[in-house]
Amino acid sequence: MRNRMLLAALGALMTFASMASADTLTIPNTFVAGEPAKADDVNANFNAVTSAVNSSAQDILSLQNSVKNIPAGPQGPAGATGPMGPAGTAGAAGPAGVQGPAGPVGPVGATGATGPRGPQGATGATGATGATGATGPAGVANVGSVTAVVQMCVGNAVVPTSALVYMPGHAFSGYSDPTTGSFTFDSVPSGSYSVIAQQLGNSSLSAAVSPVAVSSGSTSNIGTIDISDYQSNPSNCGFCGPGAACAKGATCTSGACACASGSSVCNGSCVSTNTDSNNCGACGNACASGQTCNGSGICAVVCSAGLTKCNGVCTLTDLDPNNCGGCGVVCSSGQTCNGSGQCVVSCDAGLTNCSGACTSTRTDPNNCGTCGNVCSGGLTCSAGSCALICNPGLTACNGACTSTQTDPRNCGACGVTCQTGQVCTGGTCSAL
Repeated sequence: MRNRMLLAALGALMTFASMASADTLTIPNTFVAGEPAKADDVNANFNAVTSAVNSSAQDILSLQNSVKNIPAGPQGPAGATGPMGPAGTAGAAGPAGVQGPAGPVGPVGATGATGPRGPQGATGATGATGATGATGPAGVANVGSVTAVVQMCVGNAVVPTSALVYMPGHAFSGYSDPTTGSFTFDSVPSGSYSVIAQQLGNSSLSAAVSPVAVSSGSTSNIGTIDISDYQSNPSNCGFCGPGAACAKGATCTSGACACASGSSVCNGSCVSTNTDSNNCGACGNACASGQTCNGSGICAVVCSAGLTKCNGVCTLTDLDPNNCGGCGVVCSSGQTCNGSGQCVVSCDAGLTNCSGACTSTRTDPNNCGTCGNVCSGGLTCSAGSCALICNPGLTACNGACTSTQTDPRNCGACGVTCQTGQVCTGGTCSAL
């Protein structure tokens, strides 16, 4: 019995070992079915299987640890959504709720259509005769028409124009045609009327025709109504056409052109012959160049501001040597008018007039740099400045000429002083 159990266990171990590692298992003993097996042989086989199983277990554990250390692979794509399942059966209807309160009364509906008319009632008794009414107005009769053409002066010609046309005190008004200037009032009762045409935008320009007689069944043609201003418009003064325009500067009064008082018409313009240099004293009398009309109708020289008329010529007396300071003041030979109306000595270029004498202020010790500046103390004038001029080999130091080669107070250069006990030799301080 024990041997069978061992054989069964051995078989199980061998099966596991073969599954785990069939290539490393070696069975030392072989058994024959139906023959008894020795315990040592069975134990030897058992130990061989156990050793193989333990070895495989170690391999499996190592494999498990390796598998654990393998990183997870990327997540695969989601699978397609499966088809929707069939809808479940509807639940049973719940019980009806409690009825709510009644709502407010709605608005009154629209009125229904009128019913059919009932049968006519019996005729009533005839009433008493009423009083006779007032006589109505007489009907329109005896009417005619009024027509005319409105025109005005434009440039040098009279042309048709649009205007407001009306009959004062009557309900007849309208506008004349802008192209033909014509208008017509129809159904005008017979009688006598006034017709007024008024320029658009300018109520002061108008013309009236009166009386205009209207007869029944006829048309009263007034002809033309001219709304031009021939009384005060200088462009067509008195009439319309060439020559109707007033001269430049003239006004139109009562249909006549007129220049202002003191003016005359010269060459188509109103001018004052007292002041107009082109018509001085009379039309066409022009003043010469440099002259003007002096206000009395006489051409005369009129100088600009700052100039003086001397012998009929405008001149500047501040600079004119023939009229220096005044007309007729002539500067002597060698003199000029200095710009202040004074005659002074005229010096050549580079020289200056000092006390009536021409001198060079660059070298004159009595007028050094400017008139009256005198160089003193042995100084000379050089380039317009007083300066000390030393002989060759000497240098001006502190207002005196000295030799910087031997002077111990200016040894080598002005202001260089040798120490006590030293002498200046060759421009250098040295011991005695």
